[in-house]
Amino acid sequence: MFAKEELFNKEVIGKSGTVIGKVKDIIIDPNEWHVTAIQVELEGNVAEFLHMKKRLGSTQHPISVNQIQGVGDKVVLKSDVDDLPKLMASPDATTVSEGQQQSPSS
Repeated sequence: MFAKEELFNKEVIGKSGTVIGKVKDIIIDPNEWHVTAIQVELEGNVAEFLHMKKRLGSTQHPISVNQIQGVGDKVVLKSDVDDLPKLMASPDATTVSEGQQQSPSS
């Protein structure tokens, strides 16, 4: 089990080692009190590949914890960047950013 501070800014990579981005938030199901997804700030080339790149600022998307192979120095996903569109979680829970709790609608 990891403390949330240990996950923030941890690099996220696909199963082949492709850098996908960095963990920026965690998403918690407020009814079940467990982490359901990580909010990942996508690398520019990954966001561009997925046709999600913003002109200004970063592109962040949630990825379900079910898609995580393991966590060590990096967060390793079970899939690669090509599979990301179908792995993106829909955040219907609470996000925690650098220790601050936020409602998904805020």
